[in-house]
Amino acid sequence: MNYKLYIVSLLLLGLFTCCSDSQQTVKRTTVAMGTIVEVQVRGVSENKAEEAINAAFKEFKRVDTVFSTYMKDNYMWKINNSTDTSIQVTPEMFYMLKKSEEYYKLTEGAFDPAVGNLIKLIGFENNEGHLPSPDSIKEALKSVGWKNIELTGSSNLHRKNHVVLNFGAIAKGYGVDRAAKVLEDHGIKVFLVNAGGEIKAVGNDWQIGIQHPRKKDALLGKLVINGMVEPAFFRSSVKVVVV
Repeated sequence: MNYKLYIVSLLLLGLFTCCSDSQQTVKRTTVAMGTIVEVQVRGVSENKAEEAINAAFKEFKRVDTVFSTYMKDNYMWKINNSTDTSIQVTPEMFYMLKKSEEYYKLTEGAFDPAVGNLIKLIGFENNEGHLPSPDSIKEALKSVGWKNIELTGSSNLHRKNHVVLNFGAIAKGYGVDRAAKVLEDHGIKVFLVNAGGEIKAVGNDWQIGIQHPRKKDALLGKLVINGMVEPAFFRSSVKVVVV
């Protein structure tokens, strides 16, 4: 996995396209997963592009419904509110759990989605953010951390101390990969998917502007993403073009 792309993506200012007149670009946006989702498609008729983009947006919203911690009675809510210490989960949920465990180990604990109780304490998800007392933080930390999670077999989630999961740091990237798969299944060979800075591009000459960290409305440079064919979770082929 190339972490540079994900770090830089947080500073994205906008997307720039460069193509010939024969390569019509169809671009649409929607709101999903708490952010603006943009899909651009080239090289097919407008009708085919619209059909594929609609299907990609539908997949984004499906992923959002499964993994959102802002919804009640969805699958994520049912897992987090279950009193069972051992839960058999769907293949898709187990995939996300295994990937989370992989990144947890790879980052030596810096990436940890088992922090839902701390997020709840701070009030991020109900727009009541505040700094809790040291004692309440200390108490919450007893039920925080991947150290309380164990995965066994092909579908079994075991957790201690009623740990609450939050995939906010990984779900958008997964949504991008799923939407890209939908576009490919619709025969789209040149496209770009952007969900709040989580990006996957297939084809050449997709250019991404990088916002200057200290100058509003100024670009620090551009990323040119060429021939990226592997999932956004794992690897990207990029080069920086300074402007």
